Amino acid sequence: MKKIFVPTDFSTCAYYASDVAMALADKVLAEVHFYTRVDVHPLWDGMSPNARKDFPESFSKIQEVKSHFRDLRERYKDSKVRIVTTYSHGDMMGVINRYVDKEDVFMVVMGSSGSSGLKEVILGSNAQKVVKNASCPVMVIKHPPLNMDFKNIVFASDFRPEAKESFKQLIEFAAPFGAHIHLLYIEAPSSFNDAEADQRGNMDEFERMCWKLPCTKHTFGDLNIEMGITHFATDTQADLIAVCNYGRPALQKIFTGSITEALVNHLELPVLTMNTRATNSWVQLTEEDLQA
Repeated sequence: MKKIFVPTDFSTCAYYASDVAMALADKVLAEVHFYTRVDVHPLWDGMSPNARKDFPESFSKIQEVKSHFRDLRERYKDSKVRIVTTYSHGDMMGVINRYVDKEDVFMVVMGSSGSSGLKEVILGSNAQKVVKNASCPVMVIKHPPLNMDFKNIVFASDFRPEAKESFKQLIEFAAPFGAHIHLLYIEAPSSFNDAEADQRGNMDEFERMCWKLPCTKHTFGDLNIEMGITHFATDTQADLIAVCNYGRPALQKIFTGSITEALVNHLELPVLTMNTRATNSWVQLTEEDLQA
């Protein structure tokens, strides 16, 4: 069975993501794995029960997380979707990526309030970090979607050959909805890859890949790519924006940023990112990594 992974901090936008994940799971016959990080003593796993009594704050935080998970199960008590709840401490991003790889997760769905300014450049949101590192598609939710049935999807790309694997992932996602996919290339002073503009691919090849679903091609001009995607999505009343994440070296990212991450931070619509890089080689989880 497919698995949808939902990192949560039990905030409002996290619950928006939870609602979307549960609706998706019901549609594609998946189970939903909820995960949160709990801030406890770093040696907690190796402590004896008696030693843990000396750290009541850590014990209290674990009980609080368990209470949140009980509330979450209550929220979806009428759903037929199987729910798995997991928490850990330590390196959140490492645990998320190991879990995604170990459990062969189909998709990550998470909420984000976004970020801006210096915080966005230096730190980035948690959603950005997951988008950069996850080896599966990641859907980022900021607001309750007006439509949980994603019928109108925009795939914005430069349509180079490397994007084909990501597009296959999108078709697999879109098929149960019978979605109409809009293939979108933005013509702007700053192209998808300015230094590699001559590598722009053939949109016709992607249209042929989409033979099972309604598919149309669009070229849209605007001042920049982010604005172009935003304006086109508004004009077409899109339910979802889908983009490839090619990845960039860390130092370059600090100075130039990433179109994908900018969309995750700034776009109000749900954004689905698909990583074109190879699956990360993470060590397998141990019992110390996760506490169910």
